[in-house]
Amino acid sequence: PPILNPIANEVYLNFESSTPCLADKHFNYTSLIAFHCRRGVSMGTPMLLRTSDCDFVFGWETPLVCPDEVKVDGCSLTDEQLRYSFNLSSLSKSTFKVTRDSRTYSIGVCTAAAGPDEGGCKDGGVCLLSGSKGASFGRLASMRLDYRHQDEAVILSYANGDNCPPETEEGDPCVFPFIFNGKSYEECVLEGRARLWCSTTANYDRDHEWGFCRHSNSHRMSAIIFRCDEDADIGRPQVFSEVRGCEVTFEWKTKVVCPPKKMECKFIQKHKTYDLRLLSSLTGSWFFVHEGVSYYINLCQKIYKGPLDCSDRASICKKSASGVVQVLGLVHTQKLDVLDEKVIVTYSKGYQCGENKTASAVIELTCAKTVGRPSFMRFDIDSCTYYFSWDSRAACAVKPQEVQMVNGTITNPVNGKSFSLGDIYFKLFSASGDMRTNGDKYLYEIQLSSITSSRNPACSGANICQVKPNDQHFSRKVGTSDRTRYYIQDGDLDVVFASSSKCGKDKTKSVSSTIFFHCDPLVKDGIPEFSHETADCQYLFSWYTSAVCPLGVGLDGDGTGEDMPEHKGLSERSQAVGAVLSLLLVALTGCLLTLLLYKKERRELVVSRLTGCCRRSANVSYKYSKVNKEEEADEDETDWLMEEVRAPAPRPGKEAQENGHITTKSVKAEALTSLHGDEQDSEDEVLTIPEVKVHSGRGTGAAGVPQGRVPQRSGLRESAEGAGVPLRGDRARRGKARPAPPKTVNSGSLASFHDDSDEDLLH
Repeated sequence: PPILNPIANEVYLNFESSTPCLADKHFNYTSLIAFHCRRGVSMGTPMLLRTSDCDFVFGWETPLVCPDEVKVDGCSLTDEQLRYSFNLSSLSKSTFKVTRDSRTYSIGVCTAAAGPDEGGCKDGGVCLLSGSKGASFGRLASMRLDYRHQDEAVILSYANGDNCPPETEEGDPCVFPFIFNGKSYEECVLEGRARLWCSTTANYDRDHEWGFCRHSNSHRMSAIIFRCDEDADIGRPQVFSEVRGCEVTFEWKTKVVCPPKKMECKFIQKHKTYDLRLLSSLTGSWFFVHEGVSYYINLCQKIYKGPLDCSDRASICKKSASGVVQVLGLVHTQKLDVLDEKVIVTYSKGYQCGENKTASAVIELTCAKTVGRPSFMRFDIDSCTYYFSWDSRAACAVKPQEVQMVNGTITNPVNGKSFSLGDIYFKLFSASGDMRTNGDKYLYEIQLSSITSSRNPACSGANICQVKPNDQHFSRKVGTSDRTRYYIQDGDLDVVFASSSKCGKDKTKSVSSTIFFHCDPLVKDGIPEFSHETADCQYLFSWYTSAVCPLGVGLDGDGTGEDMPEHKGLSERSQAVGAVLSLLLVALTGCLLTLLLYKKERRELVVSRLTGCCRRSANVSYKYSKVNKEEEADEDETDWLMEEVRAPAPRPGKEAQENGHITTKSVKAEALTSLHGDEQDSEDEVLTIPEVKVHSGRGTGAAGVPQGRVPQRSGLRESAEGAGVPLRGDRARRGKARPAPPKTVNSGSLASFHDDSDEDLLH
């Protein structure tokens, strides 16, 4: 078994091997492990310290052998390992009576049990009631509170009660009162025998059980074991065990001592604030699968929407592929720590994992830019510990921005912005809400600029002063302006006051106070309220007021103010919602197009409509020139010139003004001779252009052709009246040529007919 060395604060474990030592066959190998206390989240590893021929000594630093630390304040117990306070004050409002056989006990929780006038005892926490005088099973002044982790129970004990009752020489307890010869006796008697004797039953006349008395030097004591029962409300105590009339133990099932279902998610370490509330959900849990095993995690509180067999007090559960559910850690065992820039969250009290061992979990959070998701790292089979990693911005330290205060005006030294607290800086306020378990009530006078007109002169000069409403002589300065600091964080103002008053719980520390200002535009000045006092004598207040609402317009930012955009960027959730809606819109559009175009006829119709809308019509007109008649016989058709004129789409109101750009193509002889002429065609088959005059000289100018279409045919025709033109299929039959008015062009302009303007062409 383990051996405790209280002087060195070490625990020893000795092991003897069945293997003979090589150096001396008469001895076997032996090993000794010396466990040292080292607080933290790591279980530690053994290290070889020294060795001899047959002996090995190991050292192991681990938190498992560290003594549990608890702090008691009145009827409240704070367990440092749980970081939670159990308050039994609700059970101290009255006394409780418990009867077993013929014995009745009166029990008080942090208060005296029944007094002598009620058949009880004086100043006793637990009394055995009797008609004449009760027996004390522990005095109220000796009350102790403790938390037993292995049983998850709060223990209230009383000691230094009355002397234990005499017992027989055989060790059997004497029973008082007992009946002898029809009389009742409350102590050992001499009647009928030479020495003091007592009955070991309540009725000697009936049972004849007795023994010679041996007085005890021990004192009576009692213990109450409070166990969690969510359905028991306040509950009632029951006798659990009795030992020789000297010790009595009660069991009390009540919801008052149930471990918390929600733990603190925001903590400060090394002047850095870490807020994990982003990873704590009231509606669900973080879920992921690794190698077929499902894991459910919810920080700081129980798992919501987890597997059915997951405990409602668990923060981590796993579900195997076969459906077996196991708890890896309970909410109230949560520990928060920072190690190597990582936030370490640990849970314990999971499923039974071997003999005297339960499963535990360690989550390592690393600072990142996103919320992230947890992932499985490894499983340590020796310690039965599951390790998870999580890259999340929740693990990034939040450092408050310190600002300066001068006469009620706060200035941010980073960007120079400032605003005034207004009247609340100079007014005197009173904060209430501090009621202690012993009945004391306190008020707090608060004036940020320092108190000048208090009812209690001793408060003068302080910023926060603690007073009693029914005691004009009591006052205590819990906040002064000597070392006041102002911080801005997330749009809130935190004011920290120091003081010279010493902490009653720890004389090495001084009292301090912190006021948390929050914006509330619906109130004007608001009223400060007392929140609570921490274990290290820090008084916390909350104050909702509209005076700090200007903090929300960028005082704690680094921007220039006027140049900053009015609206901030969308949050990650808004961006995600927008992306999902965009995808849904695209999918809906695709579905509609599929329904519309799944038939071939509809597709052809849509293509035809789109083609008709996008195609640009090109009006084509031609400009013709002909040499003079004297050279007609010699030059033949090869001297014809054809100019193709392409006009852009007409614009409204300008049809008669513009004809577009002109591109000219010269028709060579080789192209024209390939066309077959038919001399026998009738005159109505030959296209003629009337009133085309022939001028002397090569390349005489051409008359303008109006915008109307020119009838064309597929070949080149000649007639005495005019000249032949190229024809383009059936389009020649769709219209008739409109005669253009004759125009005489001088020889000077003939050489540059390619540069004729649009107006010349129209004329």
